[in-house]
Amino acid sequence: MNDLTELREAWEQPEPPSQAAHSAARAALMRQISGEDKPASGSAPAPAPAPAPAPRPRHRRGARLAWLTGAATVTAALAAAAVFALAPGTTRPGQPAAEASGHAPGQSSSQLSGQQILLAAATVAETEPAAAGTYWHLRTTDNGTTDNTWAAQDGTTYATLPGVAGVVLMRSGDGFEVGASRLSYAQLKQLPTDPAALKAWITDSYTHPRAGQPVVPAADLPETVKGWLVKLLWQVPAPPTVRAAAFRALATTPNVTNLGTVDGGRAIALPSLGADKSRAGKGAAGAGELRLVIDPKTSMLLSATNFQGTLRILAAGWTNELPAVVQPPISSAAPSPHH
Repeated sequence: MNDLTELREAWEQPEPPSQAAHSAARAALMRQISGEDKPASGSAPAPAPAPAPAPRPRHRRGARLAWLTGAATVTAALAAAAVFALAPGTTRPGQPAAEASGHAPGQSSSQLSGQQILLAAATVAETEPAAAGTYWHLRTTDNGTTDNTWAAQDGTTYATLPGVAGVVLMRSGDGFEVGASRLSYAQLKQLPTDPAALKAWITDSYTHPRAGQPVVPAADLPETVKGWLVKLLWQVPAPPTVRAAAFRALATTPNVTNLGTVDGGRAIALPSLGADKSRAGKGAAGAGELRLVIDPKTSMLLSATNFQGTLRILAAGWTNELPAVVQPPISSAAPSPHH
């Protein structure tokens, strides 16, 4: 059952609560938040002006799992407490009815649909305060290999390499990859915040031919777009509203399955590239399915698994610290460890 519904029924408050009841509800919600989902509600903001997809040179992507990547607990709790008196099924202004409630009456967390888990993550994501720093730091493990990268706001990227103390310059400042384009940090912040518009923007970026960029067959484009929606959750410093839009766009995927609690997060499965299309060949283990594990308290993506293996996201956030740069630039076209 929706936490907010339970609180409202407990206080029997059909009208907006008193200040004392409001405070009590907020305290109760904070006590429960470590073991309960956030309500999967929230309106999708109106689309923001989107940067035009720009042609750019690009290296061929390898077979790494990277084609799939803040703490908002207190903020989300306060926002939830403020609306706990809404009657069950009531929508907020501009909110689609399908997103009015993340829980059906009497429904436990284990009974949530995969779509409800994604919508709940979107609600948490959009409550995060917009933040920035000097470097976007990622730490991941991919089939046993650990990668650390730091990307400045202009896209200049540094990484650790085996046997090298400090970091090495991997890429010059040419922005951040999104779809088939590279965007400045300012453009990244203006990506659409409407789920359908965000999917359309990524799809449209592949209609612009670029030197050195292999053409994505039309039949494979939906899968490629889905992969980029997942990447927007962690790989680039997308603002909270864009991350929320990515979650909601993923929630439109048919047949999303709730796999229960895994590694401290909620696991879901989305239908993915068919076994006969995978590099591993027909019948490969995990082909036809993309598994995501999401922290319900923070909306952070914890891992992504497909037939190639599991990518674990250990850190994804801003930092002002950069280890010592110990080597001259490799090349402005050198691939980062995540490609």
